[in-house]
Amino acid sequence: MRKAGLNAHPVMTSPRSEGWFNPHIPLAINLRTILGAVYLDGKLVFFNGAHKFGNFGILADDDFNRSGLLIKEEMGEVIELPAQQNTSNHKFEISFTEKWNMKVEATNKYANVGIQAESELHQKGELEKTWEKRLAGLQELEITTFRANKTEKSYDVSFTATYGEEQEESPDIIYFNPNIYSKFSKNQLISLSRTAAVDFGNGYAETILTTIEIPENYKVETLPDNLNVSTYEKEVSFNINYSQVGNKISIIKKTVIAQPYILSEHYDSLRNLFSQIEAKHNDILVLKSKKQP
Repeated sequence: MRKAGLNAHPVMTSPRSEGWFNPHIPLAINLRTILGAVYLDGKLVFFNGAHKFGNFGILADDDFNRSGLLIKEEMGEVIELPAQQNTSNHKFEISFTEKWNMKVEATNKYANVGIQAESELHQKGELEKTWEKRLAGLQELEITTFRANKTEKSYDVSFTATYGEEQEESPDIIYFNPNIYSKFSKNQLISLSRTAAVDFGNGYAETILTTIEIPENYKVETLPDNLNVSTYEKEVSFNINYSQVGNKISIIKKTVIAQPYILSEHYDSLRNLFSQIEAKHNDILVLKSKKQP
C-alpha cells in the first residue's frame, strides 16, 4: 500500500457466521474480524488480507456484516459494508451424437465473490468433483475434458461432457430437459412459513445461455413459454426466453438477487417465486422426426 501511496485503515467487524455486528452496542465480542479499507478515487475499497484466494476489493461471504468500525487517525467511525456480488456467466452448447445421446461444451465464468469459492475448490483438488455433483441430474454423465483458469478479474471453468442413454436407431420423438446447471434449479425455501429473515449472504447475478443444435431431419414440436417474474420491489427477479433460428434453439436465463437480506414478511412471495424458477428449470423440449406425420 505504501508503494502505491495509499493508507490502509483497519475495519473491525464480526463474521456473519457469528451474528451481526451491532453498531449501537459495539462490544469487543462483536469485533472478531479485521478487514482493510483504502480510499480510491474518493471511495472506500475493502479487502481481507487473510483470504489468499480472494482478489483485492472483494470480500468473502463471511466478511459481509452490513456495518463495521473504521479506525482512522485514532478515531472510530461506524460505516456501512456493502453487500458483495456473486456474478457468473455460463454458456452450454448442446448437440446430439451418432449414438443419440447428448454432448455439451461448457464455459463458465465467475467474478467477484465467485472467484474465491471456485479458486479454493481448485486448490483443494475438488473442483472437478464438485462439478460432477452439480451435474448429478444428468444421466450417464461422463466429463471428457476439464480446464480451470484464474484471471485477474474472473475464474474460468470449461469442460466437455456426454450424457443420456445411447440408442442404436434414431428415435421418432426426442424428449429432453435442456437445463444443464443453475445454482437456482431447486427451490431451497421449502418451509411453509418463516419468522426469521432470508439471508442469501450476498447478491447474485447468474446468466445462462444454452444453445441446442437440432439434428438433421428433426423439427421442434413446441417451445416452452417464456417467463419474466420478480418480487414486488425486484429484490429477486428471473427471466427465461426461448427462441429458434434455423436449426438452433437458444435459451437465455437470468436470475438476479439484488437484495441479499429479505424480511420474513415477504417470505411467501419469495418462496412462490423460487417455485416458479424451479418449474422453468424442468421445462421439456420435444423434437419430432420429420418422417412422422
